[in-house]
Amino acid sequence: MVFKKMIAGFGWFSVQKNKSMEGHFPLIYFFFFLSLLFINCIKDDKKPDRSNTLGLLGIAAGTQTSTGSDDDQVLPPIPPIVGPPAGPGGPLNPPILNDIQAQVINAPNEDDPFKKLGKVFIDNITFQLPVHSQTTITSYVGRRNMKIDNDGNVSNALHYSTKTPSNAINGVIQFSFLINSDLKLKIILLARNEFGSSFKEVTFSHNRSCSNANLFPTTIGDCEDHCIKALTNEDGKMEFQSKYKHDNLDFLNMDIIGIDPLDEHDLTYYRYFFYNGNAPLPLGSTSVSTKIREFGENYTCMLLSSEVIEEKNNILNHRHLEGLIRIE
Repeated sequence: MVFKKMIAGFGWFSVQKNKSMEGHFPLIYFFFFLSLLFINCIKDDKKPDRSNTLGLLGIAAGTQTSTGSDDDQVLPPIPPIVGPPAGPGGPLNPPILNDIQAQVINAPNEDDPFKKLGKVFIDNITFQLPVHSQTTITSYVGRRNMKIDNDGNVSNALHYSTKTPSNAINGVIQFSFLINSDLKLKIILLARNEFGSSFKEVTFSHNRSCSNANLFPTTIGDCEDHCIKALTNEDGKMEFQSKYKHDNLDFLNMDIIGIDPLDEHDLTYYRYFFYNGNAPLPLGSTSVSTKIREFGENYTCMLLSSEVIEEKNNILNHRHLEGLIRIE
């Protein structure tokens, strides 16, 4: 409405100009000045808040300092986190990281009532040269397929957190994450400021279920009777074979499966052998094999099991064999 009244005012002065323009020049200049001031105020109100603006090389520190997926699903690609420039007197060095280490323990009872979690720590983070207090250090946790590209974008992460030397505790920068046990995981640590960046990575796992199990390749049971062999096949892939030596049988059903011992996910394909022919199954050895699923390769521990149900002379017999193996 104000702007419309101003336009109307200009229209009135335009009419009056033809009659006596000289007497109204001061008023015209006054209203023209007010209109410019009004338009300038509108522009000032629309200036963006730059505190969350994307930087040239990533997202501003403070827009997201710690996050993770609730259901442990992969996050979208994450741009590098960039902080403010160095303050007066701060070191003007790029943040070249020294090697890092991960320490893994069982998660505290209050965080892990079902005994399925671990806790990983990354501490003693140091640089080859001093860095200023606004340098960002971001820790990413993911499976072994997590990666960082040449621009510092991290893909396939599950969780991440960002800190700076300014919020270090007693001068120590430390990260900690709750993680699922029995998984092959990786940490990427990325440091960045206006003078450069560097990253380090380390693989780790929290082996809860298979701490005392045999490492792949191995054999469970007695292959002169009933056994499960974990081996590498001719294609270089993991293979799991159940073997059973038997007499002449009227009926035989045997199977093999490998599962995650904590959540019972099928890590291999379920396979079985079935015989119920008119003639007896001859004396000998019967075997059935399976391979690991693609997502099963993310695990460090597997519970292998094989069931045998046989019938001979109308007598039914049942046998069960199982054992844990480490697959890392």
